[in-house]
Amino acid sequence: MLVLIVVSAAVAFSLFIAAYEKQLTSEQSFSQQRSLEALRVLSVVPTLNASNGGANWTSLTFLLASEYVNPSVITSMSLDGTPLAEYTASPVSSGGSIVTTVAFNQTLSLPPRAQESITVTFTHYGRVPFFSFFAPGYSLPSSSYIKLDVFTGYQNDFSRVFVPPTAIAIVSSLVSLNGGVPRSVPILDGSNSFQPVNGTLVRWAWSVANVTTNITGGPFPAVGEKSAFPSGLGALNGPGLKFNITLVVTNSDGLEASDAIAYTTG
Repeated sequence: MLVLIVVSAAVAFSLFIAAYEKQLTSEQSFSQQRSLEALRVLSVVPTLNASNGGANWTSLTFLLASEYVNPSVITSMSLDGTPLAEYTASPVSSGGSIVTTVAFNQTLSLPPRAQESITVTFTHYGRVPFFSFFAPGYSLPSSSYIKLDVFTGYQNDFSRVFVPPTAIAIVSSLVSLNGGVPRSVPILDGSNSFQPVNGTLVRWAWSVANVTTNITGGPFPAVGEKSAFPSGLGALNGPGLKFNITLVVTNSDGLEASDAIAYTTG
């Protein structure tokens, strides 16, 4: 009887050791794969909501790339800390012909070394049939930063923050000769605008309106980091003329910022 008890105890202990070693191996494998998994959010393509003057986004399309040799399982995503209720995904290899709607309780499988186009859609005035958020009224100002978090089955959180630029509009002057007489010519100057972190400024767009003469047909546009006043606004007609000037700068991620100033000719 004693022998039977000893044998049973030895067998039970052996089974315990085997189960423990199996669990330990599984945990080590999980930890190793977790450390090797690598996803990157490469870019964002934003779409402005034209119905409210571009103050909010109607959609954001992210390019998500896998740098992992095994498939990744995306369990959820969040935008600026707000969980996504739904989003659409399309493999880049399909050229956008395959679009899948992924709900909050579903997962998305990302093949090794693959790229996926992820689109997040906002609700504006209840007119958009597809909602990416649990709260239908959720919106994101176009002047705000954008932070996408991608959570995977290996309990990784891959994120990227897209930061909008800062627009700074001033009016500098350039001295030119007119009939041998020096004249100060006002210049629209956006060279002090900057991109705080990743990305570069790619566009400077100006709107100028003559407030004093109330010229119809304005505002008059101009483009460039530095630009002369648009012709026809009378900026050289003498002192005391008032202008409203707006500069919109765009960075390489498609994010924008604006600055509005008043200018009076001297």
